[in-house]
Amino acid sequence: MCGICGIIGKGRDDTRFRLDTMLKRMAHRSPDGQGIWMDKTVSLGHGRLAIVDVSDAGAQPMHHSNSLHCVVNGEIYNYPELRKELEEKHNALFASDCDSEVVLHGYLAQGVSFFERLNGMFAFALYDDKKQIVHLVRDRMGIKPVYYTIFDGQLIFASEIKGIFGAINAKSWTIDPLGLSQYMTYQTGLGDRTLFQDVKLLLPGHILSVDLTRISDYRVEPFWTSQLEEDNTISFHDAVDLYKQTFADSVERHLLSDVPVATYLSAGFDSSSVSVQAARSSGQKLSAYTGWFDIEGGWYDETSVAGEAVSSFDGQHHCVSIDDADLVREMDNIIDALDEPKMGMGAFPQFMVAKAAAKNYKVILTGHGGDELFSGYPLFKLARKGGILSTKASEIPHFAYFTLSSMRGKLASEFGRHMPVLWSLKDQTTLLDRDMRDIKPWQTLAQFQEPCENTIDQIYQTYLNAYLPGLLVVEDKISMAHQLESRTPMLDNDMLELSLRVPQSVKMHGNELKAIIKAGARDLLPESFFNQPKRGFPTPLRLWLRGNLAEFLEQRLLGKSSRLGRLFDQQVLQDIVHAYRTSPRRFVRPLDEIQSHRMWQLLSLETWLRVWEEKYDLTLRLP
Repeated sequence: MCGICGIIGKGRDDTRFRLDTMLKRMAHRSPDGQGIWMDKTVSLGHGRLAIVDVSDAGAQPMHHSNSLHCVVNGEIYNYPELRKELEEKHNALFASDCDSEVVLHGYLAQGVSFFERLNGMFAFALYDDKKQIVHLVRDRMGIKPVYYTIFDGQLIFASEIKGIFGAINAKSWTIDPLGLSQYMTYQTGLGDRTLFQDVKLLLPGHILSVDLTRISDYRVEPFWTSQLEEDNTISFHDAVDLYKQTFADSVERHLLSDVPVATYLSAGFDSSSVSVQAARSSGQKLSAYTGWFDIEGGWYDETSVAGEAVSSFDGQHHCVSIDDADLVREMDNIIDALDEPKMGMGAFPQFMVAKAAAKNYKVILTGHGGDELFSGYPLFKLARKGGILSTKASEIPHFAYFTLSSMRGKLASEFGRHMPVLWSLKDQTTLLDRDMRDIKPWQTLAQFQEPCENTIDQIYQTYLNAYLPGLLVVEDKISMAHQLESRTPMLDNDMLELSLRVPQSVKMHGNELKAIIKAGARDLLPESFFNQPKRGFPTPLRLWLRGNLAEFLEQRLLGKSSRLGRLFDQQVLQDIVHAYRTSPRRFVRPLDEIQSHRMWQLLSLETWLRVWEEKYDLTLRLP
């Protein structure tokens, strides 16, 4: 896990200074060293968090005598097999035991087609000096991010947006109106959009290729897409057997490391299955980290059930207490780590647990991906015939949240597109005090959904290609803010391919959400896990914002130093905040969750504007 950056285009006298600045802004990604390589038209920077081959041989940028140069962020889990093949069939001579080096030898042997064979999480840049071309590549699911922009005739890229602006001498920058609307609508940017005009996020499973003679004419093409290949001959029992073996193999691959590995652990099936399987595969005493909030009768405390899983493998359980004072203290740091507001309030507890885990570990396993790959959201049940009638009591809050939020616009079928909606276009028009008729935040979702044959396939593709990548970017930024590498065994290539093969009807066998994962966990987890409601690491923000954090909310959003006046109508904003305090919806949790997520968005946007102005001397404004 590392940070990468680069400047592509005719060199300037200040290129090294700019690269140095880019790396300094991402120094949290590189506790184990930094490296720079430059020629007349391509300059590459790398910040290192050493995990595999921690010796100097694993330092980057890496080079090959055949005029190839690369910087790699991430881990390639099938590196041992690929290396053996390249040595035996192509006489490749490796100079290190670092997994990143396989990128150079694989490209030399097979060209860009080799990248599809990589099983891992990665974002890398490879410069082919002979062909005068640079390839920027991102893994299938977008676990590792890389951003880019064209500025002053050069293509600038980095693992983080703050890194990009280390190479740009600007005092102000335009906020992307569509990116802002996407965030306000869905809590995340979609596709390649960010909140920064003309700063793009390379799409998952894509290659950006730039010819050094025509830098502005770069092309972006997929090397992998989530094509459904359902096999209707697979029974539920077959699917469970396939899942159990594939999952065990994936976890074992994700333990590849020259430093100790820990896990995140909740009372849910995904992270707990990963934790128990990792303990079994490693044969070592595993540490697991659980965040909790000591509030409201235990709904926000999963430590007891999670502790039963730890006891089952005789591990060490670290319970991380999180309170409202932590939010006041860390809010600026969280948004700074994210570069831009993204997804919901879950970033806050993630930040606190990552901070605790990083005191003792460099690598942590997570359970991300189980809900998206194996139908874990109540919306999957709603899309099936009779789904609403078979909703369990524990699923009702989630079901209500999804249903109510998707109805926030008159054009719900077009506007929500199966994603929860926080602010309708009418809301946005009023709050922003500007015409939003030409803004269509759902267009990217339409691209995923229109080729699908039915509603449930639309939901699957939406959450796999739009929702999950947003969660993964947050996970990367939050973990790396603490020099911690976060790994996702559920998103191994083989797990993805299994998900694409198994029919949705099998994934929801017996009308059970995540039926395959739950059945596969029967010989992994204690019985108490099978009696737990779906919680998804809930955060008591709605209780805090009307309690100890009421003044904090007021000052941030309405105080004299608030920057939100740049974006929103001040009177409308004041009315929204005051209405939130006394809203009768506060007594109905699903309704109040929608309101509280909106408050979180406003807090995040205000913090974002202020952090970039005060820390990076960049003023952000709408056009």
